[in-house]
Amino acid sequence: MFHVEQYIAEWFSARNIDISGDQQSKLARYADMVFETGKQFNITGYKNLEDIAKNLILASLEPVLGLNVPRGTRLVDIGSGAGIPGIPMSLYHRNGEFYLLESNEKKSSFISSVIEALTIPNALSVNARAEDIGHNPDYRESFDFACARAFAGVYITIELGLPLLRTGGFLYIYANTTFSETNPPRDLLSHIESLGAAPCDDTTLRRLNLPRAGYFFEKKIPTPGKYPRRYAVIKREASKCTS
Repeated sequence: MFHVEQYIAEWFSARNIDISGDQQSKLARYADMVFETGKQFNITGYKNLEDIAKNLILASLEPVLGLNVPRGTRLVDIGSGAGIPGIPMSLYHRNGEFYLLESNEKKSSFISSVIEALTIPNALSVNARAEDIGHNPDYRESFDFACARAFAGVYITIELGLPLLRTGGFLYIYANTTFSETNPPRDLLSHIESLGAAPCDDTTLRRLNLPRAGYFFEKKIPTPGKYPRRYAVIKREASKCTS
């Protein structure tokens, strides 16, 4: 039988990371909540407790374990789904203020129930579309760090994510390769520049204590007010992006 809390404790111990019993317990309870809710509706592609713990929760934490999150840092999880990676990150990086953005009402309600049940004071569920809050002054250009896992293609994610970042903020898209290894087309690079950002180099990643794997972008200047556009427009333009 798979013992989720024991596995989580051993996973952190193998990485020489000390976390509290409360953190371990809440991560395990979160895995259980995802598993049980998944029996009622399709909240994630993972159907058993072991896969949820290993591949959903801990795999979301692995790349951001070393991220420096001083008190008051604002982080947004775009397209959070079942709360990934926002819930695990908020439980681990307790100094940060996490906003979990999810447009699906059922999934957003689930996130809210997790935050309440596990008493996570530094996390908030936001039931809204990214293209809408990207123009809301309460959110636009207010975040230090944005992330997205299994949300959408790069073109769409950067247009929805970069307007939320303050100048000097960072966007991280989960991936197994680096952005440069994908040989990004010129029109995608041009779009990143038009949004006021640039891909991060290895020096920046080392400074942030982040792994090379994944797509990292730094916000250099404010994003023009016309972005983000309507989702249908972004999706149409993304389809034109050469590969």
